[in-house]
Amino acid sequence: LDVDLQLVSGSFSIGAIGLHYNNLQNIIVRLGPANKTSLLINCHFDTVPTSPGASDDGLNCAVMLEVLRVISSSKNSLEYGIIFLFNGAEENPLLVNIKLHTNASHGFITQHKWAKEIKAFINLESCGAGGREILFQTGPNCTWVVDAYAEAVKHPSGNVIGEELFQSGIIPSDTDFRIFRDFGHIPGLDFAHCRDGYVYHTAKDDLVSIVDLPGVIQHTGDNV
Repeated sequence: LDVDLQLVSGSFSIGAIGLHYNNLQNIIVRLGPANKTSLLINCHFDTVPTSPGASDDGLNCAVMLEVLRVISSSKNSLEYGIIFLFNGAEENPLLVNIKLHTNASHGFITQHKWAKEIKAFINLESCGAGGREILFQTGPNCTWVVDAYAEAVKHPSGNVIGEELFQSGIIPSDTDFRIFRDFGHIPGLDFAHCRDGYVYHTAKDDLVSIVDLPGVIQHTGDNV
């Protein structure tokens, strides 16, 4: 088990919009053999200034920490590596009515020494306050990641309508999925909790508002 704290600066463009970032923090844990083939699991530990961020994305940080604890304490050896990325700057202000995210994840996937060994990723997000996590983006053009999810997970749940709506641009938001897909050129799965979406990015995104605690954490952790 290796732990790395990354301080990263850089820039990139999404369409006509250029973004620059300075001295952002990523906390990265690598577990398993050093065979240059790894799965990435990602969440973000920052939140918007107006919100405690219990669901977006504190809940998934807790899930990842517990999954890391369980796997690292297991006596079973891993065939491939698992990289746990807790990225420190996913949320950004509204800009020209488009919710831009993903600065710290860009710094990781384009600059970190472990990025080249990642073959697929799982992104854990929220646009509400609990409930089961919904698979709403996959690919690109890579069916095996969906097949692997359907075969391995006890309680799979996905919605192709969500993917169509999200990738059409109707919803003014984005996730780290775009960065890993477009700049890392790797396939992945994008999950989000979306019950009670009215608390998203508000002061009501606190522990009291999360639906089905502690069951939602157990359910998500089992699936991951």
